[in-house]
Amino acid sequence: MPALRLWESGGSRILNDLSASAVARDKLATALKLTESGLPVVPSLAFFPWEETAFSRLPPGSTVIKPAHGRQGRGVSFFATRDEAEVEARAIQWGDAREILSEHSLAQPVIGPVGQDIRAYVVNGICVAVARRTASDPRERRANLTLGAVATPLPLGHAAASLAVAATAAVGLDYAGVDMVEDADRGLQILEVDAWAGFAGLEQATGADISGRILDLAMERLGNGTT
Repeated sequence: MPALRLWESGGSRILNDLSASAVARDKLATALKLTESGLPVVPSLAFFPWEETAFSRLPPGSTVIKPAHGRQGRGVSFFATRDEAEVEARAIQWGDAREILSEHSLAQPVIGPVGQDIRAYVVNGICVAVARRTASDPRERRANLTLGAVATPLPLGHAAASLAVAATAAVGLDYAGVDMVEDADRGLQILEVDAWAGFAGLEQATGADISGRILDLAMERLGNGTT
């Protein structure tokens, strides 16, 4: 981000407002922003392991713990109950003593089928691709394509598309990948909005030219036909 700000100060046009991108990088800050906008978000409890955060605020069933700034499913752990998740949370180590800052984590109830979610990609206020991601290994509970999940295209008229557009706008981004889960009773709920979401796998699965749409937006913002 400091490098992007330096380029911006030198006249470069940067897509995705940097302050909005910083919000999107933090799953807690994103959840707060989306909640303020009245959008459905997976309930999230932020905590530091050494603090007496009340896990009792979460439902007692299956629970997932993840780092607030994690990506590609790294550091995500699933537990059969809320109590098991809390025991594990208290055992998380701060890290090397040389670290100045410590990462906060999130605990969330597991919603919908395990190992499955929906990824939508929004560019310039339009959803250009939607797919259901499903883990190919029944033992894998994360639906990340980088971990071997399979993406099945969904129509752009799917409810996830309009929700992704609203979520991207609420965070204030020009483009983003939006991950959602489906609940049988409450419908779609947003997991995260990623300003730096990869799109190669989604392009391959859906045939959408996401990179081209982002480039078109960049050229439109330049307005003079130059690069």
